[in-house]
Amino acid sequence: MARKRSSIGEKIADLADSLTLLGLRLGAVAFVLVLGYIIYGLASGNVLRATGFSAEDRARVYDNIALACRLLNISGVVLILCAALRYYTEETLGYIFSIVGTALYFGTPWVFSAFFPESALASNQAIGSIVWAIRVFGMIIFVPGFVLVVRDVILRVTLARLKADIAKRRREYGVSSFIVGEISDEEEDKPQLRKPGIYAKCWQTSYCRDFVKQFCPAYEKRKSCWKIKSGCMCDEGLMLKAMHIKSKEAEMFERDLRYRHGAVTKGQLTAAQKRQRCRECVIYQFHQQQKYKLVSPLVLPAAVAALYYLFPWLESRFDDAVRFIDRFMSKVSFLPQAAGSMPQQSAVPDIFFWLFFIWLAILIISYSLHLVEWCIFKLQI
Repeated sequence: MARKRSSIGEKIADLADSLTLLGLRLGAVAFVLVLGYIIYGLASGNVLRATGFSAEDRARVYDNIALACRLLNISGVVLILCAALRYYTEETLGYIFSIVGTALYFGTPWVFSAFFPESALASNQAIGSIVWAIRVFGMIIFVPGFVLVVRDVILRVTLARLKADIAKRRREYGVSSFIVGEISDEEEDKPQLRKPGIYAKCWQTSYCRDFVKQFCPAYEKRKSCWKIKSGCMCDEGLMLKAMHIKSKEAEMFERDLRYRHGAVTKGQLTAAQKRQRCRECVIYQFHQQQKYKLVSPLVLPAAVAALYYLFPWLESRFDDAVRFIDRFMSKVSFLPQAAGSMPQQSAVPDIFFWLFFIWLAILIISYSLHLVEWCIFKLQI
């Protein structure tokens, strides 16, 4: 039961690690893009001049800035929360977050007053929204930073008390070290090295235990141990048979089995227990490595064939995307609508499509290799 809980806990930890990494990347990209859009509007002066636009254009600019500020805070929450969860063990992270958050909250009004006139800060709704959004982001940074600082202080106090208690006990009892175990001087017999083939069976690897090989059902049936879920790394029955022949090696086998899987099971193993032992077995891990070496070279020709088949569809979708971007940029432009409208292009230069196609091909090949690696080593297909 303890091992099952540990396995579930490890899966939850791996899932949380993957989700926080994904959130960190997506949040960082979204935050940088939105912040760049806001900085562009301020640096170009169009946000400041929006008060002189027509009512329709002014409302459009204000709505765009308001939406950008909301997206800035949302992406900021995702970015900071994922960073805090992922790197909470870093001692300086909490202090950095607290200092940066405090500086943004109290320093933003002062910075804007140094670069923009007071009349613009009072009358321009867009600039006011930007100032408030940055101050809110400062609070977003400060809260997890303060929590991490409190955690670090508590850990430091607890560690100091623990060190003082250990020092006190050593002075009282004269103990300078703690004996945690003994190392035996007996040297174990090294397995005979084998040079496995391209897709070796379990008994053809250097991990096979020779002293139980004659009793192994996998070797007798000429089937790999991961197929019949019984082998020299996990089956107690093999150990019991070998115990009557070679007691010393059987004892070593039992000790290794207890180290790997806990207490030796006297009853029949369930299918789930057999699968779990296979996943932890060095022979099966070696088998998965061989499988990856065979499958990974097929990714490149498969990706090339898929891109060749999808080429007309990708070319058509690229033209549609360019036309959509033209309309979108006309809408989010800080310029008045007549000046900000972008002319519709009848065709896109081929060089841009080919750059996009090469980038997409590299991306597909890279993530296909990651997918194969994840399926073989994580899912262990």
